[in-house]
Amino acid sequence: MNSSSINTYNSYNRIATTYDPLLLIILIDNSLSMNELNEDSINKGRIAADYANRIVNAFIHRHYPHNRCYFEIAAYNDKIRALCSGNLCELREKPLRLEKGIDHISDGEGGLVEVETVKPIWIEYHRSFSQGSLALGLSHAATSIVSWQVNHINSPAPIVINITDGKNVTPTSYSKDMAAFKKLTQISINDGAPLLYNLLVRALPGKEKEDLNNTPLSTLTSIIPLSYIDELRRADADYFQFDNESSRRGCFTDVRDVIAVALASSLPCE
Repeated sequence: MNSSSINTYNSYNRIATTYDPLLLIILIDNSLSMNELNEDSINKGRIAADYANRIVNAFIHRHYPHNRCYFEIAAYNDKIRALCSGNLCELREKPLRLEKGIDHISDGEGGLVEVETVKPIWIEYHRSFSQGSLALGLSHAATSIVSWQVNHINSPAPIVINITDGKNVTPTSYSKDMAAFKKLTQISINDGAPLLYNLLVRALPGKEKEDLNNTPLSTLTSIIPLSYIDELRRADADYFQFDNESSRRGCFTDVRDVIAVALASSLPCE
């Protein structure tokens, strides 16, 4: 049985609290390929930064004013660059800046109306000048988790979200990537081993989640625990379909899905 299968059957039933918060590590691939444009002519690195900001903001909306989550966010290429860290309330109070924009919402009569929005920004895109190493990013996350668990033995299993285009996993790097993945997901935690989810920044039109199950990146991904799936089904029984183990792999192409799965690790809340 591999480490991903073990992740399915551990308990994963601890609820994040102020005293026992969830550690959420966000890794952002800063490889050369992230400088490229996606099918909509948007820089992939900027999309990755936007995804990271949306994940942080979703946790703040879900849990504030309770400090039920501690964030560590870092970018990686051939080295690690720490971007920001802190508990939920600290990040809420200290974004880098606020960005004004326009959103479109339903007018209740089948149409859309424009509303002004203000988005907090914690992470900004930095152009890369070197190739990325997933193994380095995962090793960094493992080191953080080992230090974290010393004082948080009753917290939920830590979650690592790797935002990437997947191009940094190659036949040459795969053995090192797999070794780092196993080291990360075999750390002993009371609630269950740490979980690694991959969020793919799509570069090709029509790239759907099913395609990911046959990629090297999918084998470097944790299985979503059954207890989290129960929470997801209670939240939206029709949307989340988990028919087999492959469909329970935490490899995503939609940031909304990875947010929902990550939030499930800290539910229910009062």
